[in-house]
Amino acid sequence: MSKAFTKEDSDAGFTLEAARPHGRVSAGLVTPLGSRLARERLASISARLVDPSHVAERAALELERDRLAPIATAKVAPPPTHPLVVAFGASVRVRDSTGKERVVFVASAGEMGLVPHAASATSPIARALIGARTGDAVEVDGPRGTDELTVLEVRFPS
Repeated sequence: MSKAFTKEDSDAGFTLEAARPHGRVSAGLVTPLGSRLARERLASISARLVDPSHVAERAALELERDRLAPIATAKVAPPPTHPLVVAFGASVRVRDSTGKERVVFVASAGEMGLVPHAASATSPIARALIGARTGDAVEVDGPRGTDELTVLEVRFPS
């Protein structure tokens, strides 16, 4: 079982409260990857908004701009104190009990839909993974019951 389940003061260098947005995303932390992707997407949206050929999609572009602006300007989480330990901003490759592999990126709730494979830091899967290291097995309570995930790789992309 993961150290996250047996240890009260995780050495992940991160607290769930720090990542949880309070109202607007800008009040919480975002990952370096989420910040970069939001800035890149905002630049693309801004260019499309000034292009008269995109008039029909203007309302959708403005909504997306308004959603991304707080993420692009939010405080970016500091680098992890232990780069081998799952923490906020980690990209984690895991294998489930059936042998299926997948990637989970621990992010803020505001980064959902922006960062590929993102799971909110407050979600059951992220909470189970935070504090784990490569080789650790963690238990996750999900919609189909409890599953065991083995951590295969931990990275911190920017």
